[in-house]
Amino acid sequence: MSELPHDEDWRMLAGRSARWSAVAMLWFGLLLGAAAHAEPQGTVTTVRFESAALGQTRSFELYLPSQYDPLGPARYPVVYFLHGLGSSPGEYAPGLGLVLDLLSGLRRIGPMIAVVPDGNAAPYAGSFYTSSSLYGDMEGYIVQDLVEYVDAHYATVRHRSGRIVAGHSMGGYGAMRLALRYPEVFRGAVAHSGPLDLGHVSDMVPTLLAEYAGPPYQFRADAGFFSRALFAMAGAFSPAVASAGSAVDLPVDSQGRIVAEVLQRWRLHDLTHLARQFVQRPEPRPELWLWFDCGTSDELGLYSWNASFADSLAALGLPFEFQSFAGGHSDKLAQRLTVSMQRLGELFAAHTAVLDQTAPAELPAARLAPNYPNPFAGSTTIPFAVARPGPVTVEVITALGQRVAVLRDELVPAGQHVVRWDATGMAAGTYYCRLRAGTQVLTRPLLVMR
Repeated sequence: MSELPHDEDWRMLAGRSARWSAVAMLWFGLLLGAAAHAEPQGTVTTVRFESAALGQTRSFELYLPSQYDPLGPARYPVVYFLHGLGSSPGEYAPGLGLVLDLLSGLRRIGPMIAVVPDGNAAPYAGSFYTSSSLYGDMEGYIVQDLVEYVDAHYATVRHRSGRIVAGHSMGGYGAMRLALRYPEVFRGAVAHSGPLDLGHVSDMVPTLLAEYAGPPYQFRADAGFFSRALFAMAGAFSPAVASAGSAVDLPVDSQGRIVAEVLQRWRLHDLTHLARQFVQRPEPRPELWLWFDCGTSDELGLYSWNASFADSLAALGLPFEFQSFAGGHSDKLAQRLTVSMQRLGELFAAHTAVLDQTAPAELPAARLAPNYPNPFAGSTTIPFAVARPGPVTVEVITALGQRVAVLRDELVPAGQHVVRWDATGMAAGTYYCRLRAGTQVLTRPLLVMR
């Protein structure tokens, strides 16, 4: 099998797209080593359409794979990719298209469409893809208007099984938010380096205050990156109740202290809160595929936000996959996209371009049931089931992805199965059982106590 480029090759792709900004060239300095594979390239174009939710014309970047045939019988899955704060669709779409070209050329994924919508909203440099009185109905613009337009004009899989919402940074938050709130529209979410736990907003206060002289602090949106982020988030989560004065209510006062009343409004938009609401939906509840990652040296301090969100999902019993890596906020994004898009291709493998618009309900390759007992001090039983005979791996990993035990790694027949994990001697804490069966990867928390 062909290998992905090595680190020294990741810097050499920028010349293939004159549309890149300096920021995009930095984190998509990617692939000339892939040129040897010389596969046909997809196309990226700008499309404008009318959004009823916002009452205005909006635009998105559209990537169509080289295999796309608008007149053929094939239907293509779609990844809706949300850009970061202060950025634009044009800074992400060309590089994302090149990643999809590379993986398709290496036969790691099937053809898929990518849509990168404009997530900016006045008066700040980003909406966090959240509807508010300041930004308007940003969620309706994406979830209803955009999806309906794309399905009406392109050969898409017109079913949630063929749609994933993904994003980076602000877009990572937006992707998780939209997947948790609209699971009937999206099969799941991919979030790269997103602010996924608003409970950590106080962590950014010291860096925010460093952008000013004070106290007292006279906050303004153009003082620096953290100020811009604070105002953009406040526009989404705490727009001003009164029309006079500031457009937003900030969660920090002029003395640099957290404003509890405002922070409480932010908590209504916290992803853990939204995940809890999803879990409380009546059965049958749609299955969600949640994948996210973050660099352990993220210069915005977001690694702890991601790790604690993983802990929250584990406590709620929601399957997910969280990967950490050695890197910062954007410097490894190109490499990380090859990981997430390959995983996305595996997810779409059962619903590839042969599906039509009346795709049937999903038939999962495997199910991973809750272990019992949980929490536990000695050993625990982990039930699972597979729909078809084939290779299955069941392993225990840490939150950092380190393998601590392999419980099963062999061909297994279709049906119900159980494995046991003896955690005697293991430190107390949260571990994860990860099951791989075919193209499906499932994860559940294992809580060891002492």
